[in-house]
Amino acid sequence: MIQIQTMDPKIISIFLAERRGTGPDVFFVDSANKKIQQNQALFKPQYQFAYDVQFVSDIEKADMVMIPQPIYEDSPETREYVKGITRLAVRTSSHSSSSTSPHTIPTLLFIGGDLSHTLNFPGTFVLKATQYKSLLKLNDVIIPAFCEDFGLLYGMNIRKKSAKPVVSFCGWAGFPTFRNRAKYLIRNFIIELKKLIKFDPSLEVFKKGIYFRRKALRLLSNSGLVQAKFITRNSFSGHSKTISLSPEQAREEYVANMLDSDFVLAPKGDGNYSVRFFEALSCGRIPILIDTDVCLPLEDVIDYSKFIIRVNHRDIKKLPEIVSRVYESLSDEKFADMQKAARQAFETYLRYDSFFNTILPQICLKNK
Repeated sequence: MIQIQTMDPKIISIFLAERRGTGPDVFFVDSANKKIQQNQALFKPQYQFAYDVQFVSDIEKADMVMIPQPIYEDSPETREYVKGITRLAVRTSSHSSSSTSPHTIPTLLFIGGDLSHTLNFPGTFVLKATQYKSLLKLNDVIIPAFCEDFGLLYGMNIRKKSAKPVVSFCGWAGFPTFRNRAKYLIRNFIIELKKLIKFDPSLEVFKKGIYFRRKALRLLSNSGLVQAKFITRNSFSGHSKTISLSPEQAREEYVANMLDSDFVLAPKGDGNYSVRFFEALSCGRIPILIDTDVCLPLEDVIDYSKFIIRVNHRDIKKLPEIVSRVYESLSDEKFADMQKAARQAFETYLRYDSFFNTILPQICLKNK
């Protein structure tokens, strides 16, 4: 894990390793090079981030080596490719006190895909958005989701308290076909069976996010303690292959639903993380995180308890009561402060450029 230490700001020099095939670069590299590559993921930030990095062509002048494309698979070919890159990082460094002393600069590797919690490559810093705390490795670096900054795009308005907390959700929580529903039920049955065989109720967290979404939505909808503002869809609306309405309408409904609420329900998706969680923070809305053994970025630095509601998945049946109790405990001033703290955390630490401007110098420092 990375421990944040105070240090003078500096421009980090990055040597980009050799690419494989024609696949797109990670978003960090794309946006740092002032371009966003088009792929089938919708709603990517189109504004420019401000990174304190420069890409260099001479590894002798680099602070780190970065594999520019995300890794999606664990295969012998992939392992050999990564080993070849890490060998580049072992060199005679002009940065060291002795020109003949060997020095290793860090190798950064991005893991892509919702199952990235299963992949790890020793000898590198493994950057990934999704992981389970019980599976966290020492070289895992949890990163925020690459998402739009709603506060920047739409402004931030501080909501005042009302009679009941308004909880919103807009997204995938249904099934387009009987086959999809059957696969969902079979997967849940298998996990339930494993729980019984292994006497391990913690395996519940490996159920798909739609399970926790549907359960939370049902509980909140049937409770008189909160005002539910839910728009549920039968397919994922963030990808060109699955969206079932126009992207413009989908985004307009999604943003309005979030901005017109006090709290945003943000359970996991297929991976053990939520893009919605970070989007809510960006506009000063308070996420309700259903904690499925979730790892959040910079948890040793950010006091998330000041601006999110975190509910253990085992306590999900108490969700309406928990939300109502927190809301009632807040004064008007404290409720406003909570919203401001959410926005500040995103802007300072969790937007992509803020995060990497924080974490990359720390990786360099840790590696010395």
